Amino acid sequence: MTYIKPKYKNDLCGTVVELEKGGATESNIAAELGIGLVQLRQWVKTKPEFAEALEVALTASKSFHERRLQESYEKKDGNASLIIALLRANWPENYQSTQYNGIAKSKGGKQEEVDPDHFQREISELIRQLNKS
Repeated sequence: MTYIKPKYKNDLCGTVVELEKGGATESNIAAELGIGLVQLRQWVKTKPEFAEALEVALTASKSFHERRLQESYEKKDGNASLIIALLRANWPENYQSTQYNGIAKSKGGKQEEVDPDHFQREISELIRQLNKS
């Protein structure tokens, strides 16, 4: 079977914005458009209207998952960790990962013990920040 590379069309912007409603990530959007991430990023560089549509979609998608995190935390349904992992994987600039292995390195590189309740406090702080925005 021969692969035919999809050509860019202006109506793809509407498709991209529509995909955000379900919390689509960048890779979900690329897959739905039948392209790879490299092509998606190329269109972002060369098609300003596409870049804007993707930014709107990804912002809405991030918001979708943040709302899910709040709901999960309030219901205590056990999904908060999975949603945090998804947010960290897709928006690492906003959600820094921390290892919860009982040992952390301070700024000086010295290892110190981590409070076992640290994870719960971090989730609570994240929820408070989300409620402020």
